[in-house]
Amino acid sequence: YALDGVSRGGGVELRTSTGHALRTDMPVSMGGDDEAAQPVEMLLAALVGCETATAHFVARQLWRRRQCQLTSIVWEQLVAVRDNRGAVALPIEEEPPVGAGLIRVSGSALVHVRASLSTGVDAQSICRLGELVERRCPVASMLVASGCAVEIEWKLASIQR
Repeated sequence: YALDGVSRGGGVELRTSTGHALRTDMPVSMGGDDEAAQPVEMLLAALVGCETATAHFVARQLWRRRQCQLTSIVWEQLVAVRDNRGAVALPIEEEPPVGAGLIRVSGSALVHVRASLSTGVDAQSICRLGELVERRCPVASMLVASGCAVEIEWKLASIQR
């Protein structure tokens, strides 16, 4: 994974090594122009993208593809929480009273599957899918290693027969 970027004001324009453009910015109140997602919003997007890709990989290994297939995941109420004092405490040269990292990321993953009657896919198997995804997703692993609690509730939303 690689990218290059140029900062303009409070925002950054980035280009990945695979040719994709990304932008971040900050709210006006923080010195930005509020013209793109904030960096922590991009981190949440990275978590969702990584967990989605990981879930599809894990599901293919757990379930025989012809009998059961993950069709989509609806992500709801994904929220990142931090103690802002870690980032903005003054005076700036003194150690902040708390770390600047995220404390918790929470939300729900509503999983839709296509399955035959004999597969036995149920709410418990979706919870197991979520456990395996949390263990194998590089972005989730990085967040957990930083001390952030990742609390995504994995739920079976629907089964298409």
